[in-house]
Amino acid sequence: MKKTGRSRVRLSASFVLNALILAVFATFFLWIWQSLGLSQLLAAASSSIGLVSVIGWVDPADLVGWAVQVVVMSFGLYFILQGQRWAMESKRDRSPDDERIIQLFASAIHSTSDGMALTTKDGTFIWANEGMSKLTGYPVGEIIGSDPSLFKSGRQSPQVYKKLWSTVLAGMRYRGEFVNKRKDGSLYTGEINITPILNQHGEVTHFSVIERDITKRVETEESLRQGKERFRMLVESMNDGMVLLDNHEYIEYANPTLMSKLGYKADELVNLNFLDLLDDANRQLVHNQFEARQAGSRQSYDLNILNRSGLKKKFRVSPHGLFDKSAKLVGSIAVLRDITLEQETESRLVAAKEQAESTNKFQTSMLDNISHEFRTPLAGIIGFTELLEETVEEDQLEMVSHIKRSSQRLLRTLNGIISMSALLSDQLETEVQPCNVDTEIADLASDWSAVAKNKNVTLTTQSGLQDTLPKINKDQFRIIAESLIENAVKFTDVGEIRIITRVKDDSCFEFVVQDTGIGIEADAQKVIFEPFTQESSGITRTHTGMGLGLSVVGLLVAKMGGSIGLTSLKNVGSEFVVTLPLKSPFDILLGEEVQVETERQESKRPPRARAAFNSKAFSDLSQAV
Repeated sequence: MKKTGRSRVRLSASFVLNALILAVFATFFLWIWQSLGLSQLLAAASSSIGLVSVIGWVDPADLVGWAVQVVVMSFGLYFILQGQRWAMESKRDRSPDDERIIQLFASAIHSTSDGMALTTKDGTFIWANEGMSKLTGYPVGEIIGSDPSLFKSGRQSPQVYKKLWSTVLAGMRYRGEFVNKRKDGSLYTGEINITPILNQHGEVTHFSVIERDITKRVETEESLRQGKERFRMLVESMNDGMVLLDNHEYIEYANPTLMSKLGYKADELVNLNFLDLLDDANRQLVHNQFEARQAGSRQSYDLNILNRSGLKKKFRVSPHGLFDKSAKLVGSIAVLRDITLEQETESRLVAAKEQAESTNKFQTSMLDNISHEFRTPLAGIIGFTELLEETVEEDQLEMVSHIKRSSQRLLRTLNGIISMSALLSDQLETEVQPCNVDTEIADLASDWSAVAKNKNVTLTTQSGLQDTLPKINKDQFRIIAESLIENAVKFTDVGEIRIITRVKDDSCFEFVVQDTGIGIEADAQKVIFEPFTQESSGITRTHTGMGLGLSVVGLLVAKMGGSIGLTSLKNVGSEFVVTLPLKSPFDILLGEEVQVETERQESKRPPRARAAFNSKAFSDLSQAV
């Protein structure tokens, strides 16, 4: 605490006054002493200190001299006491503020988490705080007296240390990051600040060292850097284009894919206004979408963008608005998928579909006309030949029978073509109902037993379903069964034909036709279910037909959710095994409510209207080969 000028004057005056009072008091005290007969003691005391010689009473001259000596002694004593007072005042002036600040400063240095140390000019530690001990794992006692090589990890090159020393020895501050090693061998990254301490001549005498552990910060920065690098690689390797726009639609970034698709070189799109890549109609579209994004919309839309050559390319844009903390739109990021080829392909597919539908309509119309124009005269021919068989002479009967057989063959061929066309165009009814398969097989076996008997072939049945009633389309099953039975009768000239039904498991049943006919070669078995295919062909064929029967069977079995297998040996016989679900997939797809509605609608139709497809297209399929 500094003294003012007035306080110094008061202090000096007080000093002189106190000295005079002390001198007077001392003189009076000695006179009293002498008057009480203590002069001998005084003389002895004076003589012992060599000031005066007392012989009897002291004369005035001696008394004055003695008084002067006393004053001098008093001044000396006063100076001693005043010096102590000044020291106490100086100490009191420094307290409590200065002392408290010094104490707080020392406490802060010792308790800070950063490592702090002082070194000599050659780098020897002369002081370190607890933060340095916690950071390095070394006790303070081990740090003091050592040098910074104690913490070396070997991760820095000698050039780094060389630069450090050249900087600090030149009196300049040094700051850097070092990977150091703790006492336990673990590594950490420290940010080190070294400040030279100079004497009054500007010479470096010591160094102040502050070290902070930034390991977590470095790890975080490295993680962010790696994440940024992965994001960059992801964006640049995308098959789709990506663009980043500011709030004025200027391009801040475009990935290489977009630049390549638009024909631009690296960074040529940056700082270009995105609207410059659009025509008027698409500019308005982008403007509308921009306003929608301000409201938070992320709706995708299709956009025509002009490439560098001025040609339009169509992109599907998936935008996303970028907002600041105040919910203000500051930019947009969008993924642009090139759908130019996709749109062209889709257009071609639509055109092909329309053409196919047109062709299908033409085919259906043509088949309907063929069915009408061929069936009607053939039905008349067959009917008249049946009448002629009863009326013509014996020598003409063979010709009439030949006409009848030829007409029936044409009718079977026509029915097979129409049936195949219906199957391929997926014009199948999906109605299913419980069906007594054993009863249907018995009826078919009865119809074909006479034909088999005329060829000296035995036809037998073995019913294994008993009370099981599969839920299937009965008309379609009859087509499958009759085609396989007819196929067996047609190609079996001796032996027997066995028709078997059996339950395979809880979900399927099997319909089996076994014969001892001519069999099928292994190579032919691979194509036997293809349309217009027979094992023998050309003028060497021994059996008539267009080869549609088994192909129709294969398609129907597949439509009903089943499978068909064939085992055959040439000149030994064949076995066809048809596996069908006990519950049709059509029934599972439609559900009970749809089935009830279908039955309700069927009850309102004319008696045979719902079977129009079967009666018209498949009525004679059992005769089509």
